[in-house]
Amino acid sequence: MNWKMICEAMQWMARSTEANQPSRFHIESAIAWEHGGTTNFEAIDWRPVVELYQTLERLDLSPMIRLNLAIAWAYVAGPEIGLQRLIEIPESDRSRLRPWWDGAVAEAFHRL
Repeated sequence: MNWKMICEAMQWMARSTEANQPSRFHIESAIAWEHGGTTNFEAIDWRPVVELYQTLERLDLSPMIRLNLAIAWAYVAGPEIGLQRLIEIPESDRSRLRPWWDGAVAEAFHRL
Protein backbone atom coordinates (compact mmCIF):
# COMPACT_ATOMS: atom_id res chain seq x y z
CA MET A 1 0.00 0.00 0.00
CA ASN A 2 1.08 3.52 -0.68
CA TRP A 3 0.33 5.23 2.65
CA LYS A 4 1.45 8.61 1.33
CA MET A 5 -1.23 8.48 -1.37
CA ILE A 6 -3.83 7.22 1.12
CA CYS A 7 -3.06 10.10 3.49
CA GLU A 8 -3.31 12.58 0.61
CA ALA A 9 -6.68 11.11 -0.39
CA MET A 10 -7.91 11.42 3.20
CA GLN A 11 -6.86 15.09 3.27
CA TRP A 12 -8.73 15.77 0.01
CA MET A 13 -11.77 13.96 1.37
CA ALA A 14 -11.77 16.08 4.53
CA ARG A 15 -11.43 19.27 2.46
CA SER A 16 -14.26 18.28 0.14
CA THR A 17 -16.83 18.24 2.95
CA GLU A 18 -15.88 21.48 4.69
CA ALA A 19 -18.66 23.63 3.23
CA ASN A 20 -20.95 21.24 1.39
CA GLN A 21 -23.64 18.76 2.19
CA PRO A 22 -22.05 15.33 1.78
CA SER A 23 -23.10 13.58 -1.41
CA ARG A 24 -23.37 9.93 -2.31
CA PHE A 25 -19.78 10.15 -3.56
CA HIS A 26 -18.59 11.44 -0.18
CA ILE A 27 -20.26 8.52 1.56
CA GLU A 28 -18.82 6.00 -0.91
CA SER A 29 -15.39 7.55 -0.34
CA ALA A 30 -15.86 7.27 3.41
CA ILE A 31 -16.67 3.58 3.01
CA ALA A 32 -13.48 3.12 1.00
CA TRP A 33 -11.66 5.09 3.70
CA GLU A 34 -12.82 2.61 6.33
CA HIS A 35 -11.54 -0.28 4.24
CA GLY A 36 -8.28 1.43 3.26
CA GLY A 37 -7.40 2.67 6.70
CA THR A 38 -6.40 -0.78 7.90
CA THR A 39 -3.63 -3.17 6.97
CA ASN A 40 -5.80 -6.27 6.68
CA PHE A 41 -9.40 -7.39 6.25
CA GLU A 42 -9.75 -8.71 9.80
CA ALA A 43 -8.93 -5.27 11.25
CA ILE A 44 -11.85 -3.49 9.54
CA ASP A 45 -14.31 -1.93 11.97
CA TRP A 46 -17.60 -2.81 10.28
CA ARG A 47 -19.85 -0.67 12.52
CA PRO A 48 -19.06 2.61 10.74
CA VAL A 49 -19.31 0.79 7.41
CA VAL A 50 -22.87 -0.27 8.30
CA GLU A 51 -23.74 3.29 9.35
CA LEU A 52 -22.35 4.69 6.11
CA TYR A 53 -24.26 2.16 4.00
CA GLN A 54 -27.44 3.00 5.92
CA THR A 55 -26.89 6.66 5.06
CA LEU A 56 -26.22 5.74 1.45
CA GLU A 57 -29.36 3.58 1.40
CA ARG A 58 -31.44 6.63 2.37
CA LEU A 59 -29.99 8.53 -0.61
CA ASP A 60 -30.10 5.74 -3.18
CA LEU A 61 -31.90 2.47 -2.56
CA SER A 62 -30.11 0.48 -5.24
CA PRO A 63 -29.83 -3.31 -5.19
CA MET A 64 -26.02 -3.12 -4.86
CA ILE A 65 -26.26 -0.86 -1.83
CA ARG A 66 -28.72 -3.31 -0.23
CA LEU A 67 -26.34 -6.17 -0.95
CA ASN A 68 -23.33 -4.36 0.49
CA LEU A 69 -25.29 -3.33 3.58
CA ALA A 70 -26.36 -6.95 4.16
CA ILE A 71 -22.74 -8.09 3.85
CA ALA A 72 -21.57 -5.40 6.27
CA TRP A 73 -24.28 -6.45 8.75
CA ALA A 74 -22.96 -10.02 8.54
CA TYR A 75 -19.63 -8.78 9.89
CA VAL A 76 -21.21 -6.68 12.65
CA ALA A 77 -24.02 -8.93 13.86
CA GLY A 78 -22.97 -12.33 12.55
CA PRO A 79 -23.61 -14.43 9.46
CA GLU A 80 -27.15 -15.34 10.55
CA ILE A 81 -28.21 -11.69 10.45
CA GLY A 82 -26.36 -11.12 7.20
CA LEU A 83 -28.02 -14.15 5.61
CA GLN A 84 -31.45 -12.98 6.77
CA ARG A 85 -30.85 -9.55 5.23
CA LEU A 86 -29.65 -11.14 2.00
CA ILE A 87 -32.82 -13.24 1.84
CA GLU A 88 -34.93 -10.10 2.40
CA ILE A 89 -33.60 -8.58 -0.83
CA PRO A 90 -36.44 -8.92 -3.37
CA GLU A 91 -36.03 -11.60 -6.03
CA SER A 92 -36.23 -8.99 -8.78
CA ASP A 93 -33.14 -7.32 -7.28
CA ARG A 94 -31.36 -10.62 -6.66
CA SER A 95 -31.48 -11.44 -10.36
CA ARG A 96 -29.73 -8.12 -11.05
CA LEU A 97 -27.10 -8.86 -8.41
CA ARG A 98 -25.99 -12.27 -9.65
CA PRO A 99 -23.32 -13.62 -9.13
CA TRP A 100 -22.54 -11.26 -6.20
CA TRP A 101 -25.69 -12.16 -4.24
CA ASP A 102 -24.96 -15.88 -4.67
CA GLY A 103 -21.38 -15.38 -3.47
CA ALA A 104 -22.54 -13.42 -0.42
CA VAL A 105 -25.03 -16.16 0.50
CA ALA A 106 -22.35 -18.82 0.05
CA GLU A 107 -19.96 -16.84 2.27
CA ALA A 108 -22.63 -16.49 4.97
CA PHE A 109 -23.27 -20.24 4.92
CA HIS A 110 -19.53 -20.91 4.99
CA ARG A 111 -19.16 -18.69 8.07
CA LEU A 112 -22.09 -20.46 9.76
